[in-house]
Amino acid sequence: KLSNIYHGVSTRDQKSPNGHRLTVAGVVPSSPGATAGLRSGDEVVRVGSVQVVDGVDFQRSLLHRVDGASVPIEIVRDGVEQTVTLPIRRRAGATVRSHLPKKVAAEPAAPVDRIWTDVGLRIRPVDPARLSRLGANYRGGMVVTDVRANSLAEQNSVQPGDVLVGLHLWETVSRDNVDYVLRHPDLASFQPLKFYIWRQGETLYGHFRLDQATQTARR
Repeated sequence: KLSNIYHGVSTRDQKSPNGHRLTVAGVVPSSPGATAGLRSGDEVVRVGSVQVVDGVDFQRSLLHRVDGASVPIEIVRDGVEQTVTLPIRRRAGATVRSHLPKKVAAEPAAPVDRIWTDVGLRIRPVDPARLSRLGANYRGGMVVTDVRANSLAEQNSVQPGDVLVGLHLWETVSRDNVDYVLRHPDLASFQPLKFYIWRQGETLYGHFRLDQATQTARR
């Protein structure tokens, strides 16, 4: 609503024991979605650089897009992967802040997202259905939804869909857990920062080497 992006596509979250996926439920005629060639039943896999597993991912991937631009959408149709191009269109007369209350607009800017700026990850809590597959060793984790190009995460082969389950000595069940580690006053002594991810039934680990420039910026 904040950006007023109009695409004319209705979606449906498909949940099963094998995971989540997002399918197209319908497309408004003459809408951007219709121009892209999307059809009912298409499975949306990725929008731009964002891996999509539910409707929230789909809407989030379109935020801050510029009117008149376009974004590639990877879909699966009848078992075949293909890419279509969705034109970006804003609702007539709308602006980015047209629905933003004045009270919110006057508030200070949101805190810096350290996991994105320092490491290069977008994360969200693992859903209950997937949590059961992590096994008894973990109370939860943070699903990687996006990896920034040329970031520490990409250099360490972290992928969308991985589940971040630990940093240094602490588990990462919530974003607060991650922020606690990245804002810790003794973070410099943790270097290189060890991380643990769960991927397809295996727990893997690696090290984030936060450079001196990042440490200086944090102080």
